[in-house]
Amino acid sequence: YVGNQINPLAAGILSGIPISIPSMLLIDGKEAQKKFIFAATILVTFLALITGLCWLLLVHFNYSAKDSVAISFTTWCVGAFIYYLIIRKKNK
Repeated sequence: YVGNQINPLAAGILSGIPISIPSMLLIDGKEAQKKFIFAATILVTFLALITGLCWLLLVHFNYSAKDSVAISFTTWCVGAFIYYLIIRKKNK
């Protein structure tokens, strides 16, 4: 809505609200908080890279918006799942 009605730049800034930082307050225990914020840091970094991929596909390779989003989102889902499996295996 913000991107269409107000300003795409403002919408991009709003989409970057760091929800994981205040969410950490909902996690019980210092050790669990440390694990949570570390995992969030890794995934937010990965998300930044995937967002860059989406931009690259849209702007430099001239993919459609739907294809750019589909490829980027699928890449994020696969990467997040692999990361989950790696962390889960480490914690066993």
